[in-house]
Amino acid sequence: MPHAFIDAAVRILHVNKLLDARRNMLLQEKVLARVKALDDAQKETLAGLLRHQCGGQTLEEFALFSENPDNAQDIFSTINDYLTAIDK
Repeated sequence: MPHAFIDAAVRILHVNKLLDARRNMLLQEKVLARVKALDDAQKETLAGLLRHQCGGQTLEEFALFSENPDNAQDIFSTINDYLTAIDK
């Protein structure tokens, strides 16, 4: 019986992980669509915010910077905060 309980718990955790991944992907797609819909001036402002956030690095350095999960989350938060601010 304990093995069945553990197996069920592992399956539940796996399903929850898949659901979280799906929800995150949908959220990222929504944010990406909103960024693509920005006008050029808004895109430039957002690019400036991101450049400042990563220390004014080159595009290649920014790509490496964004590979770190914590940095990627910060970048996503910055983008989301900017989109929220322009909606007000």
